[in-house]
Amino acid sequence: MWVVTVATAGELMKEDISVTANRIHATLESCDYRALNGFLHWLEVHGTDDVFARCMMNGVRLRSSSSARFNVFGVDFGWGPPVAVRIPCMELPGKVTFFPSPAGFGSMGLTMALPASVMRLLVSQLHMNS
Repeated sequence: MWVVTVATAGELMKEDISVTANRIHATLESCDYRALNGFLHWLEVHGTDDVFARCMMNGVRLRSSSSARFNVFGVDFGWGPPVAVRIPCMELPGKVTFFPSPAGFGSMGLTMALPASVMRLLVSQLHMNS
């Protein structure tokens, strides 16, 4: 099931990160049994092809995913607990994946897949500010 948290770039630039986090949290909290049934009904009516077409908004796609509900740092396959959690492949530009941090509650890691043009701009800004 996919859910969407909507914000403009201007809103994200102006608001505190805690407001953005609360916006995302409220969306995740809305993922209940009723919402899942509604999504399954929508798929029955529209089919899966329409799902991917609706994932684009104004030509921009920013997706986030997470496995924060799993106790990944509690898993030990015999060589000790993990020191980090990472994703091996970011298939689409604009995807953000959140990970739990070994530092515990209140911290997180994330991976972002950004287009090459955005990365070049970030690198140029980094060099200008150093």
